[in-house]
Amino acid sequence: MPSPFILASNSPRRRVLLAEAGYEFEVIAPAVSEVASANLSLRELTIANATRKGLAVSQVHPHRIVLAADTLVALEGEVIGKTMSARGFS
Repeated sequence: MPSPFILASNSPRRRVLLAEAGYEFEVIAPAVSEVASANLSLRELTIANATRKGLAVSQVHPHRIVLAADTLVALEGEVIGKTMSARGFS
């Protein structure tokens, strides 16, 4: 029987947080390119990227619950990249 849900993320920190909270899940990180648009707010950009990840995984696993998220770092409104943990560093 598959785990209760799929985490559509490569983030080691998200895995740890969910595991420490007692959740059982499967990790399937989609190979999607992330949106980078000056026309979107930081919030919209983060939502767009999380949505793309979630949709990519849910299309392959349509009968499973998929949890997707995205994290961006910004300084004075300018996106400067991913957090160190999102890039695989602690």
